Amino acid sequence: PDVGDLPHTSVEHRRDQVVLTRSRIGHSRLTHSFILKQEPQPECIGCQCILTMEHLLLECTDFALHRQRFYRAQNLRELFTTIKPEVILGFLKAAGLHRLL
Repeated sequence: PDVGDLPHTSVEHRRDQVVLTRSRIGHSRLTHSFILKQEPQPECIGCQCILTMEHLLLECTDFALHRQRFYRAQNLRELFTTIKPEVILGFLKAAGLHRLL
């Protein structure tokens, strides 16, 4: 699906912009580095399923408490159209994912 334009945001730091973009398109070092390393696709340790950005942002039980603190969204489209980018970044930082993406 079309990712669309990045909504206007007050995110100033380049690293935060990169993390947001990677989250929106679903490709990050954490979820896709296996391709370059020629390794098997990573799995979520807690959930025993394929590790994707959608899983991390919406489904993973390991981050459920952090997610409840920051936002509630049913799907990625809703997440990225209704939740402020600063809130999503807050979740990623609190969950310890920001530096891994």
